[in-house]
Amino acid sequence: MVSANRQPEMETHLRLLKLILLTALLSSCNVADRFENKLPSSIVAGPELIQTTLDHASVRYPENKTLFDASVAQVVFPKVFKGGMLLGGTYGEGYLVRDGIVLSQVRLAGGNAGLNAGAQSYSQVVYILDEETLAAFRHGGKISLHGTLNYARRGESVTNTFGKISPTQNLYTTIFNQSGYLAGFSLDGTFMQLMR
Repeated sequence: MVSANRQPEMETHLRLLKLILLTALLSSCNVADRFENKLPSSIVAGPELIQTTLDHASVRYPENKTLFDASVAQVVFPKVFKGGMLLGGTYGEGYLVRDGIVLSQVRLAGGNAGLNAGAQSYSQVVYILDEETLAAFRHGGKISLHGTLNYARRGESVTNTFGKISPTQNLYTTIFNQSGYLAGFSLDGTFMQLMR
């Protein structure tokens, strides 16, 4: 139990942490906008990788097949890049898909702050589980604040996320197919939006 004297101090620290995370997120979005058209073609994954990415998600984690069947749409990122040394960033381009049809291209950009070091690429699928969440995503994007723990296990890079805070909660995100090495703990902020 936290004493009444320490409560305001903890709230101040939490506000400061949120401000630092928001600053990292906004600065990384600015960098992503400036470099968007200068990315090499090997970084931007085309729509031909959508089905391969969805299949790999289901093979790697069989519960994703259940999520796929229950979802009304998916946001598929064949490649996302994340790196950092205390402060870092995340960037990826993917596709909003419904019934195998690409509805829109999507950009994911974010920042992170914490005790982490390294860089990795990974695949990510966001399963949207109802029509309301899909409509909210299409009209306003999705902001996510969460913690991540990155480590190696049996020679494989592992990413665990926790504490997601999002205005559109009826969705599930899975990360897989990691390469590179990123280790540590960080607080991450990401923003997904449709590319116009």
